[in-house]
Order: sequence, then C-alpha cells, then structure tokens
Amino acid sequence: MRLTRKWAVGKPPLLALVATQFAFGAPYLSDALKSLKNSATSSYRFDLPNFHDWFKLYRSHRKSNDFIRGLFSEFSSFSPESISFAEELAELTQSDWLQGKKTFEVEFSKLSPEDKQREIRNAQHNASQLLQESFKDLEEDTYSHKLGDIVAQNLLERINGSIIAGFYFLVFAPCWLLYRQHPSTLYRNARLGDYTSLEKLLRLDPLTIHDPAIGKQVQKLRLSGKKYKYDNLLSAVGKGPRKDISHQRMEHVIAGLISAISDGLNHPLRHKEIAELFDAVSVDLTLKKHPVNHKSSAFSKAIQRERRDWMEVLRLDNKN
Repeated sequence: MRLTRKWAVGKPPLLALVATQFAFGAPYLSDALKSLKNSATSSYRFDLPNFHDWFKLYRSHRKSNDFIRGLFSEFSSFSPESISFAEELAELTQSDWLQGKKTFEVEFSKLSPEDKQREIRNAQHNASQLLQESFKDLEEDTYSHKLGDIVAQNLLERINGSIIAGFYFLVFAPCWLLYRQHPSTLYRNARLGDYTSLEKLLRLDPLTIHDPAIGKQVQKLRLSGKKYKYDNLLSAVGKGPRKDISHQRMEHVIAGLISAISDGLNHPLRHKEIAELFDAVSVDLTLKKHPVNHKSSAFSKAIQRERRDWMEVLRLDNKN
C-alpha cells in the first residue's frame, strides 16, 4: 500500500478514497464477470431463485442498497459512522448529481459563517477518517491471507441462499458496469418492447425469459413475422453481455469512471495522475499477470472515451 498511499497525499480525501477503492478492484473484475454465464461469482454458484421474488428485485432499489450496506458493515474496516457518512454522500447524488449539488449549495448558503466552517471541518474529518479506514481495509484484504480466508468463509455463509446477494452480484453490479444503466431502467424498457433492451437483459439475466411481460414481447416478434429478431433473442439467452470484459478493458472502464468522478468532485485528475494510480496499485498488489502500459497514449485515449460515457450516465456532462 506504500505507493498507493503516497499517490493519495495532497488529494481531497473523498476523491482519494473512491479512486483507490475502484483502482484496487479493477484487476479482479474481468474474472468475476466471466463467471456470470455460470450464475456464479468467483467459485460460488448461486441456486435457482423463485422467479416471482427475483423479478420483484428489479423494481426495488432499497433491497440491493441494504445488502451492500450490510456487507460493508460486517466485512470491512469501515466504522458505522463512516458508512453513514458515505451513505449521506451517495444520497446527495444518487438521483441526479446536478440537482443534489444545487440543493446542497442552497442549504449551505443559509448557514452562518461559523456554521459553514464547522460543517467543512466535520466533512473533512469524516472524509479523512473514511480514507484511512479504506486503506486499512485494502491492506487486510491484500496482505492478510489468513484473515482473507476467514472473511471469505463468512461471506459465503452470508450470501448462501440469499436471493438478494445473487441479484446484486449477477445483475445489479454488472448492469451498471457493463451497460452503464440501472437494472430497473433496463428491465422497464425491455418490458415495453425495446428490442435492444430485450437483448441486453436476456444476455445479462437469462431468468427474465420466464418473466410473463418479457416473454410476451419475445412472442410478439414471432407472431409479427420478425423471425430474425425472434431467433436472435432466443439465442442471446445466457450468452452473457456482448461486451469486452478483458482485464485491460476493465481497467479502462474504471479509469474512465475515476476521471468522471474527479471532475464531478471539482478536482479533475489528469490522465497522467490516473496512470500513476494504476501503476501504484499494480506494484502494491505485485501483479505480474496482465501487464498494462498505463503511461501509453492508448491508455490516455481509453480514459477519455470511457470518461465521456460515464459523464453522461452520472449527468456530469453539463454541470457548469
């Protein structure tokens, strides 16, 4: 963690927290996503859920949020106070970054100068505390193999038989990462008959072929004589998203996300700084496989390309 900690020096704590967490997770994303076709995450395979309960999760944001909150609380070094602080930040920007930012600015402007200074100090303290807990958590995950085995066993016990855990790992997280879209939005568009959404959904979650509304849209294609589209949807079931999920591609995706978030936090990171972060993570993790030239022009162009997509998704493209 030495080089990653050094990289974080002088950067806003919240930005350093988000950037380092995402960068450390990037090397493992490819393998995790490749297991989706087998309804598994790493070596754990999820059981077939009750279809009715499974489809209901597409319409419930709260259950997925509650699940990941519980994981952080139980299996990380983050304190309850830090988790609450992070949740407040997430709520500020969850529905619309711009609107949340404007609302905060209006409310903040009503405070007295003394209250403003106190709020700033509290926010800086909480963000710094969160960053230190983040580094501790990453160090435990990276270097303590014995602890890692214990945590892995406890995690398996927690997700065993959990339909919400299955939905989070197999649908919710991959949908955001690969499609840049909330699964509820994808599901709604597919139920309304949008062909592209239907194909994306069936590739991501083959169980949705059994959803009556989805099945109806598929059959409408057959009955209207659109055999090619009908056959294409049937063949798409269970094939996995039509996306490049190589290690290099996942690094590009996460690097672009970090760039977009840094812009939203009013501290834009240069491509060189993001490359230095990924270099630091590679050394701290002693990664020997899947080497990437983070200082290359190709990596810089990839950041710019992925950043544009994330800016649109996060509604940061016209923040000024």
